[in-house]
Amino acid sequence: MKNKKENEKKIYIIFITVMVVLYGAGYFLGRLVAKGEKSGSLDTILTFLKNNLIEIVPPLFILLAVVSVIILMVFYVSCQKKYKKLQDNREDDDLWDALEEKLNQPMILANAMQIVNLFFFGCIICIAEFHSYGKNGGYEAIVLAVDVILVFLTLVLNLVVSRGIVEIEKSLNPEKRGNVFDFRFNEVWLESCDEAQKLITYKAGYAAFKNTNITCMVLWILAFIGMFIFKSGIYPLLSVCLIWLVNSLSYMVRAARLEKG
Repeated sequence: MKNKKENEKKIYIIFITVMVVLYGAGYFLGRLVAKGEKSGSLDTILTFLKNNLIEIVPPLFILLAVVSVIILMVFYVSCQKKYKKLQDNREDDDLWDALEEKLNQPMILANAMQIVNLFFFGCIICIAEFHSYGKNGGYEAIVLAVDVILVFLTLVLNLVVSRGIVEIEKSLNPEKRGNVFDFRFNEVWLESCDEAQKLITYKAGYAAFKNTNITCMVLWILAFIGMFIFKSGIYPLLSVCLIWLVNSLSYMVRAARLEKG
């Protein structure tokens, strides 16, 4: 009983300490922003950042896209080589396990690339539409055209690589079903998994749920601060809270339904 009270006391102390630190940080940052607005230095800094980002983002995406495509292809080709080698000796358990583990690399990178590409696509369209990037032709127009082409090429490449990896996995495990171009792929794939694989999926899903909640909390703080610094309005707050709400309610409602059997 004594240990339980001490643990609860420790929890409350940590919670209060974190809240005080966050409040103090917010108050300090608010005072700093207010001081910067009065002196005019904040507008100067924001203008400098905006102008530089407009110039940096389009060519930066080309560099990131090319590097990520090269790495993705290296991973994919390595998987294909291991798979062909395994066909000559399907009794090699070490090679089998190594290939199963290797297949995760291109899938993780392909999914990350897809999200990053969508982000940069939005940035590029924003820069072109609202800041007239590339409207006068020349170097900027070429960079903009290459950016748009790379967005769609990398999207197609991600789908092709994902399909190739899934087909290898289905060849290794004939009971697996699903097509990456099917909108019900995740559902069909999960149904074809055994209990151990489903347990891994459930644990990973719960970890994603917790991490998303933490991320949304941090993003809400940043969006709230950005509302004063960048005059961004309530849209960023709305977007973060909507994702946060869907993540939390979908988990809790689903859990409540499962409890009913």
